[in-house]
Amino acid sequence: MNEEFSNKVCIVTGGATNIGKVTALSFARGGAKVAIIDIKEKEGKETLKEIEQYSEGLFIKTDIALCDNVKKSVKEVYDKFGHIDILVNNAVICLHCYGKDVSEEVWNKMTDVNLKALFFFSQEVSKIMKIQKSGRIINTASSTGVAARKDYLVYTGQKAGVIGLTKALALELAEYNILVNSVSPGYVLTKAKEKLVKDRKFMNWLKTRIPIGRFISMQEIANVYLFLASDRSSAITGQNIIVDGGWLINQG
Repeated sequence: MNEEFSNKVCIVTGGATNIGKVTALSFARGGAKVAIIDIKEKEGKETLKEIEQYSEGLFIKTDIALCDNVKKSVKEVYDKFGHIDILVNNAVICLHCYGKDVSEEVWNKMTDVNLKALFFFSQEVSKIMKIQKSGRIINTASSTGVAARKDYLVYTGQKAGVIGLTKALALELAEYNILVNSVSPGYVLTKAKEKLVKDRKFMNWLKTRIPIGRFISMQEIANVYLFLASDRSSAITGQNIIVDGGWLINQG
């Protein structure tokens, strides 16, 4: 365990499972106090116990689609820890759908989490970071936000929006020493995809598309979040870092 993030306070939305959980634990192992915000109560409590093996933690169960809940959550973190240094906007809803099948309900459900909550978390946390004159905001985008997928039309559009919003926030907040970047994962081996590892046909297809020939691990994504939150990235802002094993350069 290193102490790279000792005395830092980190918020991870969607921190109860998958990339969010791995990221939250990685920051905790680095010495950060970590608040995870998620609607999944059972998983959130379990992840909090793991965080507390390394550092001080907090779990807030809430629906971040509602702006009041975003404000209350940020206040609860600030009241407990006294400052906020890192925000990882990781929460996401990804539904498979073509444009012709998108209902207003689906559009609103995804947009409320994928864009609206991300913006208002950034807005609330940046108020605190402006006073501190320092901070890092890291947004989870996607390789689909760079190269579109027609079967994930809404998700593709929203993740492209995350990349654009990241750049605009970086411009607005730079004068306060708040750095804002996004990370675009490719095919990541989450719990839901573990069964695909045993699917020989799928894995053969995957190896033809991804130059490194394998899934990206959740820890590999978390490592990029850690880098962007560290002093080693002190001149990087407004960037979208693609972590896809070469997927997007192999589309020809």
